[in-house]
Amino acid sequence: MEQPDRTTYAGNRDYVLMRLLLESGMRIVEVVALEKGEIDFKTRLITLSGTKNKNRRLRVIPVSTSMVRLLIKLIGENQVYFPESDRVFLANYGEPLSPISITHRIKQYGTKAGIAHEVRCSPHTFRHTMAKNFLTSGGDIIALQRILGHSSMVRKYVEHTPDDLRIAHDRFISNSSLGGRSMTRPNHGTTKRTRGF
Repeated sequence: MEQPDRTTYAGNRDYVLMRLLLESGMRIVEVVALEKGEIDFKTRLITLSGTKNKNRRLRVIPVSTSMVRLLIKLIGENQVYFPESDRVFLANYGEPLSPISITHRIKQYGTKAGIAHEVRCSPHTFRHTMAKNFLTSGGDIIALQRILGHSSMVRKYVEHTPDDLRIAHDRFISNSSLGGRSMTRPNHGTTKRTRGF
């Protein structure tokens, strides 16, 4: 995320685009086709019509306040130089971006960051990372399914490491009534067998 040169139009656009991929879990084809009229800056919701979705259903995607600010700034710059376009993400001369060109640029950023040999640097990796982070941060799997626009569950996106499982379990314990209490009874010198244990 630190690789794009944000002092240039293309670098700032790439930064905003990658942030949106990481925060929203949108597909690259959805992001490059995004139009300013699909963003409600007050409610912080992006609404994609069924024609733009893989499963052909209307989809609503929440974004953060900081993401809204980045989008407003980029759209403002677009309106100065390319007022005829409704697209949010444009190439240097105002033409629509292609998924292939962004995929290539993300690979270049990965190489520049020195991570291309250990991480698959692609737009889809951002979607996968968003899904995993959403769930490991306590997000609901059904909400994630709706955000990502999946008609089936999102298990294919999430591979839990043992650390992920421990963190999720710790969060469960701290958020449940078990958090402040010991789950074992103190031993007062007598051992009583309980049937079935």
